[in-house]
Amino acid sequence: LRLANGGDSASDNDPLEALKTTMDYETDLSFPQFVLKWHADRGMHGTVLDLGRQCPPDVLASYLEEDPRVESYRWIQDVRTGRNDAAAEKLLRLANGGANGKGMELGPAASSNGNKRSLDDRKVALNLGKLSDSLSKKTRTDEGGAGSRRKKALDDGLLLVQVQETVRSATGGTADPADVDEPLNAFQLVRLAVESVPEGGQIDDEDVRDARVNCLLAGLAAAETLDDRNSRGELAATVWEAAVRDDAERWAELGGISSGNDGTLAVGDMTAEERRAMTGGTVFGLLAGRYEEGRRREIGKGGGSTVTAAANAAAKVGGVGFVGNSYVRNRVVESLMEGSSSSEGGGDNGRGLAEALALAAAEA
Repeated sequence: LRLANGGDSASDNDPLEALKTTMDYETDLSFPQFVLKWHADRGMHGTVLDLGRQCPPDVLASYLEEDPRVESYRWIQDVRTGRNDAAAEKLLRLANGGANGKGMELGPAASSNGNKRSLDDRKVALNLGKLSDSLSKKTRTDEGGAGSRRKKALDDGLLLVQVQETVRSATGGTADPADVDEPLNAFQLVRLAVESVPEGGQIDDEDVRDARVNCLLAGLAAAETLDDRNSRGELAATVWEAAVRDDAERWAELGGISSGNDGTLAVGDMTAEERRAMTGGTVFGLLAGRYEEGRRREIGKGGGSTVTAAANAAAKVGGVGFVGNSYVRNRVVESLMEGSSSSEGGGDNGRGLAEALALAAAEA
């Protein structure tokens, strides 16, 4: 290949010239194309890329586009030729399940099933995509265009990876491996966060409760990646409702809400300090407090652990909180009232509980 494509002039009867231009009668391929296919047939994709560098650029480029078996490696040629925006697009596609649904595969050990992608594969593809995107001139000059949309998609993808790692860490291996090791979308991750059972399983345990809050906070982060406001609100409401149901008995004690002469809300005969002590330690209260605290931080600040990073990322943005978010609050209230409407006075209890939630969240 090196001799045939070295660029030296050759006469028409030169064997090397004939080797470069003559087509094989069985495959209808030139010698360079045949060499690349021969190695691809044997799974030697790295060799295909190395030998392709000895071929004219158009030969390798056309082969990579035509053979679906090497789709996972097309971005490498883009990086080599300085087409960083194209590389970033290809890596984003791989992260989202390109290459016949397999995405980027690090190797046979990356997944127990060759038809399934692993979370680690997706993380590698997204990080490489973000690096390529940062080198793309188009991204820097394309505000509001395709480059900006790609950057957001890469950032959201990495955030979803953080969310999944948070849940995997908090559950300590108790979740279904298929749920924590294969890449999940935002809807699946919210479901996983809501249904997660932290290692130990006793919600009254302080460490278990803290892990549970981290899972739910990560669920809010997943919801925030959705562009559709209603879908985002629906998922966020699911998370906040799950937080309430974790302490259903304690919240039932707060069903009686009254309004004082000064217009403030009161819970039975409780003082404000007693009420805060009772609600502040609930999963809902802890989640509201951590969300509001993190909302004032920038993504990634405040700690290096995956759980902390995902928590900060979740709380960075608005739209999925409880305080001041009428859409989310109303959805939670409606669901809680539906759940209590079968008993006598259920509607009043539901309203009382909703007011207690709003009060607790505001004070968190």
